[in-house]
Amino acid sequence: MSISPLAPHDIRLEQEIIGTMLFDPVCIADVVEIVQPQHFYYTKYQGLVREIYHLWQKDEQYVNIVELEPFLTKHDLSISDMVDIVANTITTANVVYHATRLRDLASLRNLVRIGQDLASMGYMRGREEIREAINQAERRISEVTNSTVEEGTLSPLSDALLRYAGNLEEKYAAGSPIVGIPSGFQDLDHMLTGFKKQELIILAARPSMGKTALAIDLAMGMAESGHKTLFFELEMSEESIVNRIVANGAGLDSSQLGTGLLSDEEYEQYTKALGYLYEKLGSTLFLETAPSIDITTMKAKARKIKKDQGLDMIFIDYLGLMGTDRNMNRYEAVSENVRAIKQMARELDVPVICLCQLSRQVEQREDKRPMLSDLRESGEIEQTADIVAFLYRDDYYDGDSEKKNITEILVSKHRNGAIGKTELLFVKEQSKFLDLSRREHAS
Repeated sequence: MSISPLAPHDIRLEQEIIGTMLFDPVCIADVVEIVQPQHFYYTKYQGLVREIYHLWQKDEQYVNIVELEPFLTKHDLSISDMVDIVANTITTANVVYHATRLRDLASLRNLVRIGQDLASMGYMRGREEIREAINQAERRISEVTNSTVEEGTLSPLSDALLRYAGNLEEKYAAGSPIVGIPSGFQDLDHMLTGFKKQELIILAARPSMGKTALAIDLAMGMAESGHKTLFFELEMSEESIVNRIVANGAGLDSSQLGTGLLSDEEYEQYTKALGYLYEKLGSTLFLETAPSIDITTMKAKARKIKKDQGLDMIFIDYLGLMGTDRNMNRYEAVSENVRAIKQMARELDVPVICLCQLSRQVEQREDKRPMLSDLRESGEIEQTADIVAFLYRDDYYDGDSEKKNITEILVSKHRNGAIGKTELLFVKEQSKFLDLSRREHAS
């Protein structure tokens, strides 16, 4: 068989693993957790391992050369070769190490293939096709990385209890009901106990309810507290979102600030806010404003920030504007993106707040407060999210409403806690939210 030097492999390693499984079938339980048949380079060994796994699933006692004889005969493999492979097996003690090496070699082969595919694209000149090729390569590399990293999710209850006890001791010593990253709003923190690692939080509303303003407010508060925060803004330009951030910090009307037509007093407020934001948030809040960015690119950028700077929190504004790598209908695209966002939260060990825009069907009801059934783009949103919260402003629909400038936060799903309602004061002109107890400061 002609072997390409660009296809990393180790025939002796493959034979060692096969010999170990035949010599002591008890070892198969360790191997099968790490190695799949396709990880073997030689096609004949892929089929053999697949057959060994098939026999093992019936019973360990069936894993022997005698039981394999029909398969060996059919696929031009000799019994004498199998006997030699077993005879040359030195020890079974290193089977996990050998299996891990084999899996890593398979990953390296996949990376080589990706490199070869990229090399074949050297003719490309169009900006869009180049970006698509890079995105595809990043996605494929991410898949290789995920398949190589050991999850370590299987453990005895005793180990899990010790880890749980350690975490609880830290919470007990802290003496605070807030166990995640605080929102900065007292009633909301009381209900959610903070945003916890690996959680996916969906923040949904109809347009003009203030969901982007709330996301910016939350991100600013977290960054100000020292939490490294990444904000993906898919709808607005960099200048637009920075204008909102500065207006929030300065207590100025964002529309007027954007024109630059400020009084001397307002200009002084602006300069003070600019200096404060530069000092306090300049190295803790990261903005990405590329439109229609896909989840593969998001993960790549988030990984880089986590590696270089550390990362505590991610915001995505918003779900409906995310791109996808394949041609899908709307339902399929949203479903895939939601699952991928949750996976990103788990991989990076950070909470992710993702904004979602609701359809007009909400407004066809007499009571226009959103419900879980309004997440019609995909049932995957409700199923996958750990928290689903809706924003509602009664004065948006009723000019005579007694709840002027009051935004209701309706927590309709909370996988690990209570659901309910809390209210915030919305200072729309400044893109700012306040606890109702601070109403007097907004005037």
